Formats: sequence, C-alpha cells, structure tokens
Amino acid sequence: MTVPAKEEECVVMFAPARSSINGNYNILEDHLKAEQVTIIVLDDNGKAFYRSKYNRDHGSFSIKHYTTERFQLCVQNHLFNRRRFDNLPRSVGISIRVDPPTKEDLDEKTKSLMEYSEKVFSAVNDLKGHFSFRKVRETHHRQIVERIFTELLYWTVGEAIFVVLLAVGGVLYLQHAISKTIL
Repeated sequence: MTVPAKEEECVVMFAPARSSINGNYNILEDHLKAEQVTIIVLDDNGKAFYRSKYNRDHGSFSIKHYTTERFQLCVQNHLFNRRRFDNLPRSVGISIRVDPPTKEDLDEKTKSLMEYSEKVFSAVNDLKGHFSFRKVRETHHRQIVERIFTELLYWTVGEAIFVVLLAVGGVLYLQHAISKTIL
C-alpha cells in the first residue's frame, strides 16, 4: 500500500466476532525515515485496538477476542512537526491473518496448548511477512546496484576510448614531429 504525503489510507475489513487478528507491517523504503508513518487498527466507534510505536519501520500486532465484526486498518503518512516532514509517499507492506473463534468447551490444558501454538504460528507468520517484505526491498536494492554498475561500466568504456584516442593522437603527433625533424 502506497500512502501519499499528508494523507491517510484506510481499509475496512470484516471478521467474525471473538476471533483473533494477527498482522505485521514493514515500511519498504530503507532510505526514508519511519517517523511520519503510523499504523492504526480501529473498531466501528473509532477506538484504537493497536497504534504503532513512533519511528518504527516494522512491527506486528495481535488483537484477541474483540466484539465487533468490522474494523479499519489505517496507514497515516504525516508528521506533526512540520520542519522534519519530507513530503514523500511511503510504501508499506501489510500482512493480516484472521483466526476464527475457538470453541469454548475445551479443557484447560488444550486451551493452553492452543494458545501457545497460536503464538508460535503467529510468530512464524510474522517472520514470513517480514521475509516477503525483505524480498521486495532486495529487488529494489538489486535494481539500484545494477543501474550503478551499468553507469560505471559506461564510464569505464568511455574512459578507455578516450585513453586510446589520446594515445593514438600522441603517436601520430610524435610520428609527424619525427618525420619533420628528419626531413
């Protein structure tokens, strides 16, 4: 999701009541500061279930057993300190997983094991999400490196051609000067 400067993009999502929402986010541009990006998950009444920490370029969230079936995921790209605002859009990768509500008739040990496995599964999904965001970053960096390498190659070939022309010109000049002095 790319959010223009001074704007907020929100996505409305639906999930069954009493289910769990797990997700993670990652700002995809390494060269831009994360201080003006905020990720917020809201309910119907505008109450924030989750708000990202200041100046974090990545993070994960887990919202459990909420009562509403509708929520909003908002990405804000603005900063209240206008002197440090850079007026650039931000690309944010977001991954969300909704787990259905668990059955209430389970014994305590099974509930405990299910909660633990849910935490592990959530952590694995967070890592998968961050890995996919890293692949996007790697692709971007690879394009930059290839562009720089191509420019270096052109400059090197240009310099080689210039040196060859200079050497040929020097040889022709010396040949002309020597032939003048001999005659």
